[in-house]
Amino acid sequence: VWQDTYDFLGLTLPNVFSRLSGHPTLNSFLLQRFSFFLLGIGFIIITTFSVQRLSNNPFSFKKVLISGIIFILLGLFFSWSHLNTFQQKEKKRSQYRSVFTKYEHQKVHMDSLELFYSQKGSKIHVSSNIVLVNTQNITLHRIVLYLNPQLKVIALKEKNTSLPFSRELQAILIEKTIYPGDSLRLTIDYNGTIDENICYLDIPLQSYRGQKNTPFQYGRKYLFLQDNYTLLLPEALWYPTAVPPTNLKRPETLNLDFTAYTLHLPYEGYRKIITQGDVFQKGKQVRFRSNQKLPGLTLCIGTYEMKKIWQDGFSIELYYFKKSDFFAHQFSLLDEKSVKNIIYEIQQNNDLFDYPYKKLAFVESPITFDSPIRKWKETSDFIQPEIVFLPEQGTSLYQYRGGVIDMHTRQTEDPQKYRQKEKLRGYINGSLLLQNIHFYSSNDPIEALFCLYRKIEETEQSPYYIRPLFFDYTNYITSEEIPIINLVIRRMKKEAKRYYSRTPLPVIEHTQPGLNYLQEHSLEETLQDTLLPPVILERIISQKIINLYNYFHCWFSEEFLNSFFTDFELTHRYQPTPLDTLTSALEQKIGIELMPYIQKWYKDKEHPFFKIRDVRFLCQTSGNKKTWKIHFKIKNSGKTGGSIATLITNSGPLKKAFFWLEPEESKEIKLSYSGKWSP
Repeated sequence: VWQDTYDFLGLTLPNVFSRLSGHPTLNSFLLQRFSFFLLGIGFIIITTFSVQRLSNNPFSFKKVLISGIIFILLGLFFSWSHLNTFQQKEKKRSQYRSVFTKYEHQKVHMDSLELFYSQKGSKIHVSSNIVLVNTQNITLHRIVLYLNPQLKVIALKEKNTSLPFSRELQAILIEKTIYPGDSLRLTIDYNGTIDENICYLDIPLQSYRGQKNTPFQYGRKYLFLQDNYTLLLPEALWYPTAVPPTNLKRPETLNLDFTAYTLHLPYEGYRKIITQGDVFQKGKQVRFRSNQKLPGLTLCIGTYEMKKIWQDGFSIELYYFKKSDFFAHQFSLLDEKSVKNIIYEIQQNNDLFDYPYKKLAFVESPITFDSPIRKWKETSDFIQPEIVFLPEQGTSLYQYRGGVIDMHTRQTEDPQKYRQKEKLRGYINGSLLLQNIHFYSSNDPIEALFCLYRKIEETEQSPYYIRPLFFDYTNYITSEEIPIINLVIRRMKKEAKRYYSRTPLPVIEHTQPGLNYLQEHSLEETLQDTLLPPVILERIISQKIINLYNYFHCWFSEEFLNSFFTDFELTHRYQPTPLDTLTSALEQKIGIELMPYIQKWYKDKEHPFFKIRDVRFLCQTSGNKKTWKIHFKIKNSGKTGGSIATLITNSGPLKKAFFWLEPEESKEIKLSYSGKWSP
């Protein structure tokens, strides 16, 4: 409440020091604790009025009263200062939100970005060469770029000619006309510090309540810019961008801007530089160039040591702080061959062979470094292209202890080595491959005591969920008319797997309110309704995804669609792809236009209405084999076309068949399934 101002026990305050970066918010912490200290002294002094004093002992009630009031006023001032710190942050964040919202429709594509970066203490100086392209069908008379508001633009030029521009907090407004299909080359020099209040504007400050699987509060630092350590994510806007980090009105409709990045830095032998791309060193300069276009650039500089192995054509690198090799101590008995075998086994079990980059770097980061989970993203910004940030000393990693036990290996292998193998499997499966995890339950009685105020039996999303890295950072389906289409295509297979996982179909919470809402609203109107509860919105989106999935399967088989989308993503990797390109490729297979339905699916309020009659089941037995014959008649009495799905299963795999009915269309459907099913 009130940003923990009245938390006299300090249970919700950050209470952990990082060995590298110290306390995340020391000033705010001391203000809050000193406020209660001073208030306590003041009230103790005032209570002396009720205590009987010794006779003939000089005692000034006035002095005691004044001193008590002074201490209380000082305590209240410290409390106000603590609260005012957060109020000023929220005021800034509100201003930043309004700027993003104001210019959200003025978009230009950044094709390439070359950065010459240098840093001294908490200040950076960067010179950037930018290539912008107008990919829209309209002429842009003003270009809007975004840069952290505390970074001051020193010069902005086109071919050594200064261009007129203005700043509105994080927005750089360039008065320059660019016609459809034309490109523009700019040079922007800037320097200064970085304001982390620009980060995660879609997540309110008060929503954060620390880690649920531990009694400790780690705090939240979104970036580090220090003499001994630097960590900058794209969210911090430490370089110019053409697209905001997130869509504040509807995060589900975020656009990705794939850019070719080149980064130049001065070489520091005692500190490692970690970023995306291949590294080239020449003298005292280091250059990183991305192998393919990326949606963002990350920079980390620190005193790291590194271990490296090769796996299936890409390198796996582990960066850990010097004199802090926690991971090596945990797995001291495992050689490179054992680690590679475990990784291959996990890849095989989870179908993760198609890694889209040339390296995968696991980087230890300060325990105070935080990145909130965004549901539409299914993970956090700990996961970046080519880079995964792990917590300091593995503090908040989750170890999964399930799976099949190989009794032969357990009995023949060295027990300690076997335990280390199982621990490595547990960390990879538990923290990186489980999207939802159970809270950590310790056998330590002291830790268990501290966790009494937590609901340990609950689950939460893992911030280190790595699966989106294999599929979601390499391609983007764009559509001005249907901005949510990328999210829909990306989640379609997952939603169908969850929805059709068993019969009878599960009754999912909030489904009925979502269906009721859709009776009077289209999906387009739903996404524009900012007052709609997030849980209802999520169920509506899930239901509409299932509707589109059913429609596609009326014309295409499951095997064909899986193969098509895999090939399509490989062909159009590292670039935004128009929805028309996707639908045209599908239309060529069947000769049916898909866009009219997709447009109706997004904009129409009408729904199909099915009438079913004359349903008959027949089971014929021949030895151990049974044949099911199903017959029914169906009519669509609604004002729009619709699809139906028939599902049959018992102990075997789920059998699905899909049918499309136009308005007022009737069909007589006869199905036959064979297998070892019982009636």
